[in-house]
Amino acid sequence: MGNILPTSRKELLIPDGKGNGGSGKIDGDGDSDGLGIGDVIPGFTQLESKVIFEARGIIDSSQLQKIIDAHNSGVGVTVNINGRLIQYEPDLPASGMTMFGEDGFLIGNEAFISNEELGKTILHELHRLNTSQSTSGVTGDLANNETQNAFNFAERAYEELNK
Repeated sequence: MGNILPTSRKELLIPDGKGNGGSGKIDGDGDSDGLGIGDVIPGFTQLESKVIFEARGIIDSSQLQKIIDAHNSGVGVTVNINGRLIQYEPDLPASGMTMFGEDGFLIGNEAFISNEELGKTILHELHRLNTSQSTSGVTGDLANNETQNAFNFAERAYEELNK
């Protein structure tokens, strides 16, 4: 089990090679990309932008450190970050799992394989929570399609977390 100890998005996520700089000015969602929470990130829809901003809020939250500490100690923990229930389960055989009824998600050991995997897990789970059609019933095809869509989104959106 590797130790992941950073406490902010800039420290948590692997730099994109462009440096962590920017204008140095903090905008509406607490970073320096010039965009605020209600804005649309170029190349993403309004809903996708909302998911990215929420992921940034989770990663920037001091509550995320409780999950990182729990992982490093091998114990479970549940936190509430910006109204979202997030539970670390050391025995979960996956990076994450959506908890639709609780409006949150589980994070497992596999999410801590790398900083990138943790960021993508958060994006993936938030995408599922914000876009799922499963409230009207779940089929195997629906679950597979939603999982693939969330995976594809997390792959595309990961670099935005560094901005």
